[in-house]
Amino acid sequence: MLAQRMHAVAKLLSGAIEEAVALYRVVLAKYDPARHGPLRFGYVSDQGAVAHAHLAWALAIAGRASEARFHSRAALNLAGRLAGETKASPPANAKAFENPPEAN
Repeated sequence: MLAQRMHAVAKLLSGAIEEAVALYRVVLAKYDPARHGPLRFGYVSDQGAVAHAHLAWALAIAGRASEARFHSRAALNLAGRLAGETKASPPANAKAFENPPEAN
């Protein structure tokens, strides 16, 4: 799961937005909070929350604002549920797409 998420990050940063979107969707389909939860202690982030946040970035870049808002909210909700367990606050970048401007 971590490797797939990092592959998606590489695609996102290289400009292969639709490939990144597809990879993030695979990551989120496989994400299981009980199984993958311990990763947040080793990597200081929850893979599901980060995947939702990065997917929101990719979707916003692709001009798909409503989908981006959905995933940004999902990232905040997941991070918020975990905040009590990890003593971490939601990712600062996740809120950036809560109200993105519509595509021209």
